[in-house]
Amino acid sequence: RNLAPAELRKRLNGHGARFIHIDGDHTPESLAHDLELAHAVLNERGVIALDDMLHPGYPTLVVTVVEYLTRHPEMRVVCIIDREDISAAAKFLICRTDVADVYVRDLMLSFAQFHFEPGARMPIGDAEVEIVWPATGAGRTPRLAGDQLPRIC
Repeated sequence: RNLAPAELRKRLNGHGARFIHIDGDHTPESLAHDLELAHAVLNERGVIALDDMLHPGYPTLVVTVVEYLTRHPEMRVVCIIDREDISAAAKFLICRTDVADVYVRDLMLSFAQFHFEPGARMPIGDAEVEIVWPATGAGRTPRLAGDQLPRIC
C-alpha cells in the first residue's frame, strides 16, 4: 500500500507495465491508490484489469472506478469480463481511449463466442463498454451464486 510510483518504475527497470491486475483489499481508498499507482507506471498501450467489480460484497468499488475515469478522461473501461456467476465477480479492463479500438477489435474477434450478445455494450462514464462472459451457447444466461449453494430445505 505504501509503494510509490518511482519505486514501482524502478522495479520495472524503467519500462511501463503492459498489464496490471488489481485485486486488493476491496476498499474504495485502496482501489483509488492502486489505480493511481497503476496509472503512473502503465505503458501507453497497457491494460489495467480490476477484479471483483460488480461483486455484491463490494458495491462501492464501481464509484471509485468512475471517479478515477473522471480524473483521467484519457482512460476508459474497454471490456467487462463476467466470470459466469456472481460469486466470481466480473473484471473490468481499462486502457487509454486512443488504443481502445485495438483491444475491442481483438476481443470481438478472439472471443466472439463469449459475447453476452454479439457487440453488446453498456455505458460506463463517457464510454460504451464491451461485455464478455463465458457463454457456451445461444440463450444461456449467467448463473447466480444461489445456483451453486446447497439447498437446506
